[in-house]
Amino acid sequence: MLAPVPEGLEPGTPFSVGVVALAMYLRFVCAISHQRLSRLLLELFGLSIPLDALASGSEGTLDAAFRRGKPAFDADVAAILVRLRRTRVVCSDETSVRVAGRTCWNWVFPAETLGFSENSEVVVHVIRSSRSVGAREVLDGHRPALWVSDPYGAQLGHAENWQICPAHQPRPHLRDRSRRRRVRPAHEGVAAAPSCSRDGTATWPPSTRREYRRRLECALDAVMALAPTHRDGQRLRKRCGKLRSHLFTFLDHPELPADNNGSGRELRPTATYRKVTGGFRSTWGADLFAGVRSVIGTAARRGRLPGYPANTTRAGRYRPRLSRCLCSAETGTLRMKIEASWDRSLDVLCRRVIETENTVGAAWPYYADPVSGVWATTEDGDWCGGHWVEALRIVGELTEDDRLVRRSHERSEQLRPYLERDDQFRGHRFYYGAARQHDAYGREADRTLALAAAYAVRSMAIPSNGGMPIGFQVQVKSTTLTSRSIVACDNVHPNLCLDWWAWQETGDETFVRGARQHLDLTIQDFIRIHPASSAWRF
Repeated sequence: MLAPVPEGLEPGTPFSVGVVALAMYLRFVCAISHQRLSRLLLELFGLSIPLDALASGSEGTLDAAFRRGKPAFDADVAAILVRLRRTRVVCSDETSVRVAGRTCWNWVFPAETLGFSENSEVVVHVIRSSRSVGAREVLDGHRPALWVSDPYGAQLGHAENWQICPAHQPRPHLRDRSRRRRVRPAHEGVAAAPSCSRDGTATWPPSTRREYRRRLECALDAVMALAPTHRDGQRLRKRCGKLRSHLFTFLDHPELPADNNGSGRELRPTATYRKVTGGFRSTWGADLFAGVRSVIGTAARRGRLPGYPANTTRAGRYRPRLSRCLCSAETGTLRMKIEASWDRSLDVLCRRVIETENTVGAAWPYYADPVSGVWATTEDGDWCGGHWVEALRIVGELTEDDRLVRRSHERSEQLRPYLERDDQFRGHRFYYGAARQHDAYGREADRTLALAAAYAVRSMAIPSNGGMPIGFQVQVKSTTLTSRSIVACDNVHPNLCLDWWAWQETGDETFVRGARQHLDLTIQDFIRIHPASSAWRF
C-alpha cells in the first residue's frame, strides 16, 4: 500500500504560476542570466534557487520549470504558423546566435500588412543550425503573394513579388566613414523609397503612387547615369541595376512596406540576448526562446497585451510595448493572451464554410442537423441568404481564396430579384449581401442595391407608430404570418443595421428618425421591468 502524499508535497514545481511567469519574462525578454536571476529572486522575493545545480551544469530548478512550459508554447506557435501560411505579405530576416557552442541562425517572419487585416498580424521565430533552410521549412509549401527581405540567396524565390529592403543596399559600402562621400549620391537615391512608405502609402490613391514611382525612377536614372571610379561605388551601382525591378514594388501594392525594418525590430531582442548571455546551452532552450518571442511578438502586434494597447505609426504598423505577461493557471506556464483557442475555432469555422459551399452547390444553406451535420437547403436563400454571402466573403478574405470571394459576388447578384418583395427581412438580406460587399470592395452596384433596399424597407414602416411590420411577402420558410400590421418583438435588428449603414452613406435623417421610432415602440410595448429583479425582460 502507498501512503497519500502529504499536503504541500505533491509532485511538480514548488513555485507558483506567477513566479514561473516572472522568471520566464526576466530570462527571455530582459536577458537576465540564470545566476543573476537566482540572486534576484532570492533578494527581492526570498525564493531560494539552488545555485549548485546551475553551477554543475545539470538541470536546475528554473530549467525544469521552463522545460515544463515548453509544450504550451509549441502549441501556440503551431497556431501562429497556421496564420502565417495564409497571409499574402511575409517579411523575413535572420541573425546569428550561439547554441551549445555552435553558430546557428534566428529566422524571423513577421506578417506586415500595414493595418489592412488584424488577423494577419503574426510573428514567427525559429532557430536553426543552417542559414539556408529557415524560410523553406517555415513556409512548408505556402507561396505568399508578396515577400520583403534583403538580397541574401536563401531569401529569394519564395513569393510571386519581391520587395527588397532599400536600406540594406548601401549598408556594406557605408561602414567606413572615409568612403561615405564617394557613394553618397547613390545611397540617397536608393534610400528615398522607404521615406515614401513612412508617409503612409496604404492610404494613397493610385495616381499618387504612380507619381511617386515616376519621381523615384527619374531619380534612380540620374544615379545610374553616374560613372563611379571607386570600387564601392561601382559595386553599389551594379547591385542597384540588378535589383532595380524590386526596389519600388511597394508602390504597386499598398499593403506592402517599403523596407524590412519590422523584421529588424523583431530581431533586436535576440541580438541583445546574444550579447548579454552569450547564447544558449541547449537546443530546447533556443526553441523555447523562439516560441516566447513568437507569442510575445504576435500578441503585441494584435494589441493583446492587457493594459498596453499596441501603438501604431502613421503607416499603420504596430510597434510593440512589452512589459506584462499573463500565465495560464491550467498549464502552469507563461503564455501570452494571444487567444490561440480563438484562432483554432476560427480555423474550424472556415473549414466548415468551405465544406458547406462544396456540399450545397447552387442551393442555399438553411440549417444543419446537429447530429449528422447534413444541411437543409432552400432555392432562394430564405431570410438568411445575405448571411451566407457575408460568410463566403469573410472566409474568402481570411483564407485568401479568390474562388469564395467570386462566389460571394455571384450570390449577391442572385439576391437582386428579391428587392421588390414586401418583406422586412430585406434588411438582413441586403445589408449582408450588398452593403457589406460595398464596404469591402467599393463596387458601386452593391451600394446602389443596398440603398434601394434601405429605402424600400423604410417605406414599410407603419405611419401611426413607426413600427416595422413583417410584410405581406415575408420570406421565412418556417412561418405563415404575413401582414402589414404585425410587428414582431424579436425582429428589431433586420432593418436597423441597414438603417444605420444607409444613414452613414447618405446622411438622410429619415433613417435615424425611423429607427428611433421603431426602438421606442419596442421598448414601450415589448420590454418590461421585472418587479422582482428589476431586469429587462421580453
